[in-house]
Amino acid sequence: FAFLKKIRNVLFLEKDIVRICCSQSIVDSTRYIFPGSTVRVCHNAIDLNRIQTADDYTLEENNHILLMGHNYEVKGDSLAIKAAIRTSKQFNIRLDIVLGDRFDDNKKKIIGEFGQIPSCVNLLKPIINVSDYYLTHGIFLNASIEEGMSYANIEAYYSGCCCIFSDIPQNKEPNLPGVTYFKSNDLDSLVAKLLDVVKDNSRKKNDRDYVKDNYSLVAWAKKVLSIIRSN
Repeated sequence: FAFLKKIRNVLFLEKDIVRICCSQSIVDSTRYIFPGSTVRVCHNAIDLNRIQTADDYTLEENNHILLMGHNYEVKGDSLAIKAAIRTSKQFNIRLDIVLGDRFDDNKKKIIGEFGQIPSCVNLLKPIINVSDYYLTHGIFLNASIEEGMSYANIEAYYSGCCCIFSDIPQNKEPNLPGVTYFKSNDLDSLVAKLLDVVKDNSRKKNDRDYVKDNYSLVAWAKKVLSIIRSN
C-alpha cells in the first residue's frame, strides 16, 4: 500500500509541489529525483546580527587562516595543510582548522596522513560565537570539493575576512565580490593564490551591502514569498 501511495503521489501530486533549494546544484539533483515537481532556488539566509565585523587586521592575523574542516575528505583539510606547510616558513602562515563534532576522528586522520599535527596547524573545536574565530583570522579558506551552500563563506566574508574558495560551482554561485578562487583540489593553485593574498597589502573592504541585499533574513523571506506567490 505504501508503494502504491508513493506512485500516486509522484503521478498526481508532484505537479502541485514547489520544492525550494539552497543552490542550483541542489536544484539539478532535485529535478532528477522529482521530475514532475517545480523546483526553485532560494539561497540560504544568514543571521547577520550575530556576526561582528572588522576591516583592519594585524600582520600576524593577516597570515592566520581559518578553515571549517569538520569533514576531512570533503572540506579539503589535507590540501589546506599541505599548502600551509609549503608556505609557513617563508610567510609565517598558520592554519587553524575547526574540526567539528568529529574532532578526535579528524585529528587521527591528520596524524595518520602527516605523522603528527604539523607545527603550523592548530586544531579548534566549534564555538557558539563564531565571530570570535572570524575576527582573529585575516584569511578564511574554503577548500571543499563538494558543498550545498556554505553559511561560513558568507559569514566570514561579511565579518571582513579575505576569502579564498575552491572554484566549485557551489562556492562561486553566491558571487561574492572580491573573493579569490583556486582550482579545486589543486595544491599548486591554492599555494599560488594564498601567496597572492598574503603579499597583497592593498586589501579592499568586502561588500557588506551586497550580503545584506542578497543573504539577509529579510532578503530570504522576500524571495520565498515571491516563489510562493508566483506558483
